[in-house]
Amino acid sequence: MAPPPTPASLDASQREASSVEKRSEKHSEITTTVPIFPPNPYRRNQYASLLFLPMELQFLIYSNLKYGDLQKLRATTRYFRQLISLDFIRICLGSPATDAELRFVCRSCMRYDPVGRRLVWPLAHRGQPDPVTGRIVVQEDGSDDEETPPPNYPGPGLPFSAICSDCAVRARQLSPGEYVLMDGGERKVRVCRWCGWPCHGHEDWGRNMEDSWPRNGWELHPRCALAYQMVIIGYYVLVCIRSGIALVTYILLWRIFADEQLVVIPSVLGFLLMGIILGIIYVRGREIRTYHVVGTLEFSVLALGIPPLVVVIRTIEKEYDAGVIAAEILLISHLIIRLINVLGNFILFLEYDVTRHHAPDIPPLRKHFLNPLIAGLVFWTSPTALENMWIGKGKHKKGKSFRRGVKRFWEHAKKSIVDYGNAHGNAVA
Repeated sequence: MAPPPTPASLDASQREASSVEKRSEKHSEITTTVPIFPPNPYRRNQYASLLFLPMELQFLIYSNLKYGDLQKLRATTRYFRQLISLDFIRICLGSPATDAELRFVCRSCMRYDPVGRRLVWPLAHRGQPDPVTGRIVVQEDGSDDEETPPPNYPGPGLPFSAICSDCAVRARQLSPGEYVLMDGGERKVRVCRWCGWPCHGHEDWGRNMEDSWPRNGWELHPRCALAYQMVIIGYYVLVCIRSGIALVTYILLWRIFADEQLVVIPSVLGFLLMGIILGIIYVRGREIRTYHVVGTLEFSVLALGIPPLVVVIRTIEKEYDAGVIAAEILLISHLIIRLINVLGNFILFLEYDVTRHHAPDIPPLRKHFLNPLIAGLVFWTSPTALENMWIGKGKHKKGKSFRRGVKRFWEHAKKSIVDYGNAHGNAVA
């Protein structure tokens, strides 16, 4: 019997076929025996994992887990996060048995908060009570009504009705000063007028500040309230400085250029307009929107300051006088202040939200430069705009809000006059 052929006697095709077969066998052995993930030497059974179960069994197990367990499993690896998608969670957890648990799930980012301290339930925009009277505005003409209007948002008892604070602030669904529900929908809190985040966890602060604060302390966080106090103090200091600069400027102009009608007449008109502006700011309160009126008057004062500036510059070109130079410096400073006031009133008229630079995930240029700059213009012009009674931008029409504010202003004025008359009559009697 002939001996088997040696490897050297095999042709090239046979040797290539045998090598391919060995490689295929080796490859198949590797793919069938080596696990997907590296083995854990501290585990007794290397295959005791969800990853080695069939996909049907995995989905069956996932469908019987609670939402909190699913979120914890999705947070372990990228594989589970892609496998257990949000659509799968909505399909599996849509049964009535899980409605109580889904109440504490953010409908935007699907964050699970079993306590509900980070979740908010916005109220109806038209169902915001007045900060002074506590009545709810429900009519189109701005009249009051005691009945609560139907809400525009789902109630706290429905699944996926809540939204976390981060998503709400990021999507600008919260307006400063309005009410939202927290703690599982059992507590009604205000949105901070300084930072735009819900005032949660400061009950004692509000009670202590009710008697000494112009607004309810529940509308500001403690740190935000302190910052607002410093801004108010700085604003009144700046008002005194600006008024002093304007007064000294007009006195110098009247003294040095007493014979120049192009200086005296515009300066007198500008001084009178400044008095009207201060009167409007003093009496407008928190209900009447007068930013367009004040901005127009400020622009008029700015325009009336240009003719005196031209005369002062021509006088300096002819002869050098220290008093004229001082008047020029003060007049330029006064006009710059008026220009800043015009820009600030224009921003206030547009109802700019000063809480934008406190929102998460905004570009650094807007967060650290543009938004603080615009907020600085607002605080320069009228920081008390944070205490306005209207709730947020677009909640009430400007015309109706203005008429409602004028109506309430006259009602309060008549009531004050009647009370003063009654008190004076009783004292005389």
